[in-house]
Amino acid sequence: MKLHLLNRSSVVNQSLRVTHNLYPNFLRIWHYHPEFELVVILQSTGTRFIGDSIEKFEEGEVVLIGKNVPHVAER
Repeated sequence: MKLHLLNRSSVVNQSLRVTHNLYPNFLRIWHYHPEFELVVILQSTGTRFIGDSIEKFEEGEVVLIGKNVPHVAER
């Protein structure tokens, strides 16, 4: 799987950005970015790949992903 840099450079002068994704699937690209990412799972189950960790996830979980850490999730 090829690793991609997710470019969020259009977000300038913001220290925090909140998005609420209602998509039926997660972004299915093995990617990284220089921003921290806080993920709250409201309704889903699946498998998350973060760095060299592979774990199941379920509703109610909260995960903090560090800067430049490769990650992807699958339902």
